[in-house]
Amino acid sequence: MQSLKSMRTKSDTVSLLVLSLMYLAKRVPEVFLSPAVTDCLCGFLRRSETSGMKQRNQTSVILACNVLMHVFRSESSWPLTFLSLLMEDAIGERCWVDNEYCKEFVLNILTAFNTTLPQSIPDYCNLGIKDPEIPVPDDPVLSIRSGMISGVSSSTFLDADESLCCRSSPRYQWNRSEVVKYTLDVIKEQMNKRVVGIGPGSSNTDGQTARNLLKLLAACSGLPDVRTIASHKLELWLQNPKLTKHAQELFIAVCGNCNSQLPGDSEVILSIIKMRLKAKPLLEVYKFGIALLLKQHCDNIGTLITHVVYNELNPQRNPSNMTLLSIAFSFDYGRALKHLTHIFHQLLVKKEDYLRTLRTLLREIVKNTQTEFQFVLFSMSLMSGLGDIISQTPDFTNHLRLFQQVIDLLVLSVFLGGLSACGRGPQDNKADDSFASHDFRYKAAQVQNDIVTWFKTEVIKIFDNKISSEDFLQGLHKVLFLDSFESYSCKDGWPTESDRGNLMRLVTELPLFQDTIMQILIMGIDNSVPITNHQSLDFVDLLCSRAVSLYNKGYMNALKIDKLDIIDVALKLCLYRHPDSIQLPSGYVPPVLAISVIYWKTWEVLLMFAALNPQTIGKTAWQSHPQLKLFMEMAMTKSYSFPPETSRQNKENVDIILNKEMRSVEEEKQKILEFETYLAAASTKQQITEQNSLLLPQLLSFNITGDARCPTAGVIESVKERNTQFKLGSLLCQSREPDFLMDIIQHQGTCQSQPWLTDLVLSSECSLSVLPVPCLCAFLLAEVATLSNSDSSEKRVKLSQLLSHLRSEIHNSSASRAIPIEIVLYFMTRLSQKSPYTRLQALQCLKFLLNPPESTPSATFSVLESLIDMDAIETALPDYVWLIKYFPQLNLFPAVLVSCFENLRSACHIETNIPAISAYIIIFGSQCRLLDLPELAVTVHCISDVIIHRPTIFSGLIQYNEATLHGATLAAILRVFGTYMDKIMSIDDESHSLSNSQANIILKWNNGKSTEFHMFVVHASVLLLIHAEPNNHRDTETYTKLVDLWFPDNGQQPKAISTETLEVIPLVPDWLKLRMIRSTKPLIVQYAIKDLDPAQLVLFVQSFGIPLLNIDIILEVLDDVANNTPNVLTDHVSDKRYMSHLVKVNQRRGAKRGCVFQKWLQVSHNVDETKDVEMESPAKIIKPPPHLNTIDADCLSNYDIMEYLQYLFGLYPGHLKSQNVFQFHQCILQHLFSNRVILERFVNSLSDVMDIAADQCVVDGIGERSHMLFAITHLLLNNIPSDMRSMDNIQKSIRTNVCKILKIRSFSVLSPIITGCPIGDTLMQTTAPCLPSTARCILLANDGVTKYSIIQLVEAFATIPNTVDTGTALDAVIKFLIRRHSELSAVFVSEYIRYLVSPSLPSITSTQLGRVGLLLDWYQVLKPEIVNSLDDCFMVFGPPLRKPTNATPMELEEVSFREFLLTSLIHQSTWETLTNCINWILQSKNNSTLLSTKFSLRFITGCLRAPKIWQGRDMKAPQRVFQTDILSLNQMQLENVTRIIITDCCRSLKADRSPMLLTEVIRGRVSLVFLLAKSMTSLQHVAKHLIAESKSTDSDTRKVSSLLLLHVYLFCPDVLDTYKDDFDLCNSYHGIEFTTGQIDRTTHQLIMALGTTESSKECEDRMYDANIYLRKLASYRPVIFLRQLPLLGVIMNGRTSTSFGEFKRRKNFLLFTHVVGIIELLIPHIYHTAYRERLLDIIQSYFNFLQVYTQHNKSIGAIITKLCVFLRGLLHYDSNALSFLSAHKGLLRDVANVYSENVSLSELLNLEAEFTLRGKVTEGSNTAGPPVESIPGGMRSSFIGLSSIQSRPHSPPLNLAPFLAKVGPSAPLDDVMMVLNDLDETSKRKVDLLVSFIPALQQHMTSSSQDCRVKVHDLILRLIRHYPKLASEFLEGYLQCLLSNDPAIVQSAIHNLPEFCQLCRENSKFILNAAFSVGLNAKMETGSAVKDCLQFLNLETITQ
Repeated sequence: MQSLKSMRTKSDTVSLLVLSLMYLAKRVPEVFLSPAVTDCLCGFLRRSETSGMKQRNQTSVILACNVLMHVFRSESSWPLTFLSLLMEDAIGERCWVDNEYCKEFVLNILTAFNTTLPQSIPDYCNLGIKDPEIPVPDDPVLSIRSGMISGVSSSTFLDADESLCCRSSPRYQWNRSEVVKYTLDVIKEQMNKRVVGIGPGSSNTDGQTARNLLKLLAACSGLPDVRTIASHKLELWLQNPKLTKHAQELFIAVCGNCNSQLPGDSEVILSIIKMRLKAKPLLEVYKFGIALLLKQHCDNIGTLITHVVYNELNPQRNPSNMTLLSIAFSFDYGRALKHLTHIFHQLLVKKEDYLRTLRTLLREIVKNTQTEFQFVLFSMSLMSGLGDIISQTPDFTNHLRLFQQVIDLLVLSVFLGGLSACGRGPQDNKADDSFASHDFRYKAAQVQNDIVTWFKTEVIKIFDNKISSEDFLQGLHKVLFLDSFESYSCKDGWPTESDRGNLMRLVTELPLFQDTIMQILIMGIDNSVPITNHQSLDFVDLLCSRAVSLYNKGYMNALKIDKLDIIDVALKLCLYRHPDSIQLPSGYVPPVLAISVIYWKTWEVLLMFAALNPQTIGKTAWQSHPQLKLFMEMAMTKSYSFPPETSRQNKENVDIILNKEMRSVEEEKQKILEFETYLAAASTKQQITEQNSLLLPQLLSFNITGDARCPTAGVIESVKERNTQFKLGSLLCQSREPDFLMDIIQHQGTCQSQPWLTDLVLSSECSLSVLPVPCLCAFLLAEVATLSNSDSSEKRVKLSQLLSHLRSEIHNSSASRAIPIEIVLYFMTRLSQKSPYTRLQALQCLKFLLNPPESTPSATFSVLESLIDMDAIETALPDYVWLIKYFPQLNLFPAVLVSCFENLRSACHIETNIPAISAYIIIFGSQCRLLDLPELAVTVHCISDVIIHRPTIFSGLIQYNEATLHGATLAAILRVFGTYMDKIMSIDDESHSLSNSQANIILKWNNGKSTEFHMFVVHASVLLLIHAEPNNHRDTETYTKLVDLWFPDNGQQPKAISTETLEVIPLVPDWLKLRMIRSTKPLIVQYAIKDLDPAQLVLFVQSFGIPLLNIDIILEVLDDVANNTPNVLTDHVSDKRYMSHLVKVNQRRGAKRGCVFQKWLQVSHNVDETKDVEMESPAKIIKPPPHLNTIDADCLSNYDIMEYLQYLFGLYPGHLKSQNVFQFHQCILQHLFSNRVILERFVNSLSDVMDIAADQCVVDGIGERSHMLFAITHLLLNNIPSDMRSMDNIQKSIRTNVCKILKIRSFSVLSPIITGCPIGDTLMQTTAPCLPSTARCILLANDGVTKYSIIQLVEAFATIPNTVDTGTALDAVIKFLIRRHSELSAVFVSEYIRYLVSPSLPSITSTQLGRVGLLLDWYQVLKPEIVNSLDDCFMVFGPPLRKPTNATPMELEEVSFREFLLTSLIHQSTWETLTNCINWILQSKNNSTLLSTKFSLRFITGCLRAPKIWQGRDMKAPQRVFQTDILSLNQMQLENVTRIIITDCCRSLKADRSPMLLTEVIRGRVSLVFLLAKSMTSLQHVAKHLIAESKSTDSDTRKVSSLLLLHVYLFCPDVLDTYKDDFDLCNSYHGIEFTTGQIDRTTHQLIMALGTTESSKECEDRMYDANIYLRKLASYRPVIFLRQLPLLGVIMNGRTSTSFGEFKRRKNFLLFTHVVGIIELLIPHIYHTAYRERLLDIIQSYFNFLQVYTQHNKSIGAIITKLCVFLRGLLHYDSNALSFLSAHKGLLRDVANVYSENVSLSELLNLEAEFTLRGKVTEGSNTAGPPVESIPGGMRSSFIGLSSIQSRPHSPPLNLAPFLAKVGPSAPLDDVMMVLNDLDETSKRKVDLLVSFIPALQQHMTSSSQDCRVKVHDLILRLIRHYPKLASEFLEGYLQCLLSNDPAIVQSAIHNLPEFCQLCRENSKFILNAAFSVGLNAKMETGSAVKDCLQFLNLETITQ
């Protein structure tokens, strides 16, 4: 050091000396602790007296600082010499205090001052751009920018960065007093020396010295005395231009260290406050320093405000006072306001009057404060603490003045709040609607509530009854703003006149809190408060009046009351209490009386409460308080009379109420007189009468729940005025829940006159939607007649508005809205009223409302017009077009259909207007299909009742129907009955039953169907069939169905059974049969006379109105009776003469029958017809015209018919002339069915001729006469009667002979004959099997093809041999497809393809396959959607076609028609069809072996990727966007699609055993699995199914299932977490070598990040993070990691070519350390033979490492130990490992010689030698190792630690038991800490030791000791870093720490959040949720920790 000191220049010798000293200081630091050496080192730093520092070597200075730092680093007590040296250099040249290389030494010396300084000053402090945003107390640090002030951050020792915290420690704690004394001496000495040199005119040298002094003061500002010294000079220094920056630094340092409440700091604050700075940059620094000052100590703000306020009250006040107050309020408004009010209290209790001054001060503070004035907080602070300040002022006596001043300041605060919230005096009313004004009103109301509470609870206590009641009332008036405007500005004229009006309007229109009202009411009841009940009620009345006015202006929260007890409290004010001094007689119970004036006023106030709170106060009053209900009715109806409107149903009811009121008044009078008598007896002894009673005019009975009393005239007038002024009635009418107005209307009744309702609607100024619907409808119903008037009165205008409103509600509504439904039903209900005028009014209203507006375009009524002639309806029923045409078009029609039909049915029973009933029935008919069966049954019963019981109305309907409606009414009835019959006949017998009625009957038809009917329905149906003659096709079908139902062709009507007696009863009674005989339908007439006895026939024939044709039928029956059983007529024809006359009259009318009956009548009574003078000569009989043909039909014989048929069949072609044959043919066609004899002859002859033709096989002549043969046979087969005896023989003969004929060649001639007839299908079934394929095909392709014969057509077409010319058959099939462009054509194609894949077909040919293409072209045209039924799915997705027997090599593959069908199906079908196909494919009953798996999977994939599905969607959606699950398959369908995939892969495997091909197929199918199973639950279900399939007995299924499961696992490893024990992944490695997934790429990037080594700290951090992730992956996903073993071996190879130093510097040693730790976690999976080659490559890299670096370094022992343990396990698992180890035996022995103490290496060599000598190796499997017991004891513990660390030992080792006892739950903290410290040191080398302490670590995670928690968390992280699988063991405990109520425990957990979340990655979502909850609920800062956690979880931050 002496040599170094003597050298002045830099040279090699200097460098050598410096390095030597540095080496010595590092090796033997204790030598430098000697005083001599220390003094010598200090000599380098000390300034020489003879020579300057510039001549000294700077290197020696730096050396001295660093050597001293290194030597004294562990010393906590440093000598004062260092401090003196630092201060000497700091004041002087600052040669080493500012040197960067001496920084650590300087920082440790500076700890003597405890100075805390910010790094820099913000920009705005120097630039002066804007005011700072003062940080709030919760802010942890200020916003500081580095490098702003020269000499602070870069060139001085004051640069307090992170090193100040992490590299320095206190060094002068032991001699604190000496340090302070020495520092002050030096500073005072320098201050005295430099006071002259700091002036503005000082030289540069003096200025530099002064700047150094300021820097020293800033560094020493941690000492209070230094701060005091500096504060006195700061103002001067700040204004010195040469010292400005350094003075700013000193100012910030002083403010930032003023953190105590010592007197010196108070003096410092006072000095700072007194500063007067003018320059704007200085002002910005000044404000920043003040903000920093306030942050240092919680009491600084109070000291600051106190000094500033008192300075402001001083005449020589500082202009910066308001700026300081603004900063204080911005910093902490609450505490600042609290200190300010405390100062106000102190000034108010002084003898002087400070009110005016305080008012001005408060206004100025509010004006200059940047934040909004919190007058609520100010008022609370001002009112609190008054009692304490009074008690602390003993001589205070002016209580009244204090009370008034506090009231004045409270009012002033509200005014200032209004100005602060709404601006500087709003000049218009627009501010009233702003958010600020609403917020101010709410806060002002809150202040009022607080003041009233203060009046009630605190004023009396504080002022101790030293204020009078008048002063109390005056103060309450003032704070509630009930005084005049002038009283608020009399003190100082503020508010000014320009602001006064708007402010007063703002503060008087305040909402009212219910607590405010409650407190005022309670004050009126409480005797301790100087306010009476009357005064209290007056206050409430005034406040409520203002609230109602405010509510009417749109402020909805003017007065909200939900406490119902406010009613009882208000009514208690009314109670009369007699003087307590008067004693009433014992046993006398005084009546409960109320003061009448207060009583009635209370009800008026409660009326306002109810108007503003209808749901609470209003509802309770309406239900429980009749008196208030009376006032509410008066307000709503504006009928101010007693009794109310709702009680005036009749005069008797009014009299009852008035009499009851009179009795109540009389009883009340007697009670009051008696009570007053007792009072007088106890006081004045005066006799009380009505004349001298004092209480009688003032009191009344107090019964708030009794009947309503009659108010006085004054009360009624007051209620009327209130209602007019505040519109209380309108507010009550607007309430919908409860609906008071609706209750009044319903209670009064609809029949009673409601003039008030009209007045209510006319006077309603609000929207009509506010009033209830019944109110509006009632008004419209009553005034609808005025709409036709042309005047423009107010009523008509209002009515038009109402009509428009209701119409818009109806026409613009949706079906779910209740208002339009209520409107329609209101009027519909009145259609069934008994009053015709009411019904007419309702019809008019509905007409106006339901007719569409003129501006609305007319809608189309296609459905309605198809049923109804709308033109006829509009002509005949113009007043009902709204019902028939427009009403069903409304959106609400389905919702009101049932209710409206119910009302219309009721109207049908009452209405007498024929057009109205017609309209009702027509709407029934048009909408009957929308009704369900019960509603339809009621409608049918209603119409039946009209038909049967209202015959006059029904007759009128028939006449009106025929005259004007063109049959629309009867057609509608017909549709109703037809629909009803269809529905009732389509249900089961038990599912429909009518109500119990005697008129019910059970009908049973011949087909077994039985249904219960009402008898009137049957009768009405029959009457309807009699009168209803439909004129359109639709109604004709309905009519025919009804006729077939009641009058079937077989003549058997349904059997009617009574439901009571179960006896058969007549279905049609006699009166109905008489009506039936009048029908024009012959069938009905036949049924009418079918079972009539002669007596009934005789009776019916005498009836009038029967058509002539029906008379003829009756007479014909009578002829038969007279001919067969004439005796029966004898007893029933009493007047045979009259009967004979009647028969003759009918014959003269044109009747042809009755001759026999007439003869019987003549014979019976010898009536001479010729002598009857009364009878006229019979009319001339008109004969029918002669027949056109020359051949008479009666002359046809069997021979003629036989000859004709033989000619047709070509048996005798030349016998007859063609002309005669044609005439004969025409005669046969016309008379064949008119004469049954001829018909039987013809049929028999036809059978004989066909026998002959079939036997002779002569059919050549049929061709030219086939048209005649076709016509006659077709007519015969379609019209032959079913009751012919020879029918069976004819059919048998035709079948037999047709088969014979068709077998030859004449099928093309006779096939049209047997098609299209009833027996055609039977013939085809019989004849087709007997024909050749071509013949059958042509025959079946004709028009007679049905769904049955389509199968035969398919078989015929498919089996046509190749040798036959198929052109004719193909033409027939094509013609069939064209002709039958329907479902049958499509069925043919699908059945043909189904036939080809049928297993019953032995083989198919290429020709058969070739016909498919032609058919498919037609199939696509006929059936665009390809699949219309589930049977068609078999055609597309059925099993693959078999290979044709004669196929060419190109045809060996499956035909391509399925691709064509599949493409057309996907691109042309609707989504519904596609989903049906998917459901068919994936249904459980489908076996995957019966499907074409290839096409099924192609179809599902095509559906997912079809362009139509993705139209309108983003085809390239972001990766993080959730993709829609298109198909949404359930679990069963997922299983089926998985089964199909397995089957498909098995088929591919059978076709080609190549592993590559199978892997490629499976890879494509896995993508489909992920497209179908979007959620993790679905994927897990698929995995579960694959695991089950992997255990199948079929080897191919097992192989495919395992490979498919591995691929699923590869792309989504989490899927097997639930089933990891059910499937061995490691043994199924083969098959996925060539497949890569996203996790493989991630793993590859992590390994590359681990292997990319550099000599930098960033590289080390990256490798550390990658190692953590890879260890986690190796523990949880070993199969995934083992796939990357080749990459791991590659990155480790070739790294041992450098020296060990370079090897370590490049982080290669760290790489080898990490890798050996990772492969430990892969035991035993890594020992699998599949990974042997790759594993040996890695081990070879370690052997190369040992060979190069073992002899040169002994720090690799840990790697050798881990490698030996790993190799021992490998030796036991793999037999080939022995040869590998034997090859490196020499290397291992060399390493053992160097590391002779390494036990693991010795055990490895011994084990290898033992196995070699024995000549055998323990056999091991690929998946499991040998038992642990077989492993030698020396290595057993290590092996357990590696392979089975997750299975924790059940009991700890015995040597750890004492330590475990010391860390138990009840162990002392000292013992716990001792064990934890030992564990911390030991576990650094043996991490396995921590496994035994897992329970103890879990217990102590929530320890109350900070040190214990930190140590436990460190140990846990160390454990799970090495064994990541153990992270789940601590998850629950860690979550408990996060959710703990102790902030310290939570903070400990948050500190370790990123790393723990990274190590417990699989449960990171629970950890992050808990962290977020802590940040939100506990208000703790967790954002940075969560951000770091997310960065760790993001692998990109590591792999980049």
